[in-house]
Amino acid sequence: MRHAQLDIDLRDTATLAPGVRCSDGSLHDGLTDSAVKVNPTASKLIGWLDGHRTLREVSELGAAQWSVPEDSIAEDLVELVITLDRNGLLTIHRAWQPRVHPIAMAGWIGRWLTLDWPLPPSRRVEPRLSKILVAQLLASRWLLLWGGLISAFMVALIATSGASEVRGTSVYLYAAGPPLLLVSALLTVAFHEYGHTVAMRTGSDAPPCFVIVRGSRIAVAHRPMEPAAEKRVAFCGPVAGLLLLGMLTAICLALLPSAVVWPMTALVGAAHAWSLLPWSADGRILWSRSSSGRRTAHATEWEGRA
Repeated sequence: MRHAQLDIDLRDTATLAPGVRCSDGSLHDGLTDSAVKVNPTASKLIGWLDGHRTLREVSELGAAQWSVPEDSIAEDLVELVITLDRNGLLTIHRAWQPRVHPIAMAGWIGRWLTLDWPLPPSRRVEPRLSKILVAQLLASRWLLLWGGLISAFMVALIATSGASEVRGTSVYLYAAGPPLLLVSALLTVAFHEYGHTVAMRTGSDAPPCFVIVRGSRIAVAHRPMEPAAEKRVAFCGPVAGLLLLGMLTAICLALLPSAVVWPMTALVGAAHAWSLLPWSADGRILWSRSSSGRRTAHATEWEGRA
């Protein structure tokens, strides 16, 4: 049995996401100190999801436990896995065997390019720069693809035009603009979020935190903090992004024409500067007079910061 649309196969394994545990008939989220009630059947199935048993093996255990057809248990299990996965409460380890034939690979490529539209799952990412970079790369993959295609189109136009230089600079360097813009945005946004997590963990009352990725959206999720700590954390994200942007600009100016570099710097810099204004998520916290300007990252009671 395979749920092709959401890429779930009974040969996959699954386990609860970091910080989530199942006990006393409830799913306890260690990040938000919240609990969600589950029925006894779901609780038993979740307990068998240990990252080693396949979904088929869990279905067989359930069929033997409750003396019902295995297909019925498998359908219920897949729906449970999908629900937990969509809310970032489960980590699925997908088997490669059912995904190597052409039809499955075509479906995988389609989901990969469309960010699982229209219902992308939420993912918890450890607050480490390498993990955040990978998550941001996956979330922005379609933008990077289009940036590469635009650059290839520009190179083709230049090659057919016969032009070779503009003000003594190879015209082909100007084709580096779109991918340079996208890569710079990718790196600085990842560093922006990493700045939030570093500031959060350097405080005396540092709460546990994760980075939440849902489609192309990325946010830091954490427990409530003191107002002064909230403002410090909110400020450090945009500043970290702007600092890295300054370094990237200096490097790019030494390699590429300024006509390519400065528009990139202006666009990416404006996005990070916007985060310091009161109409943005970080800005609302910085400029708020109340105890908290927090907003939820998604609908499962995360405390988030975009």
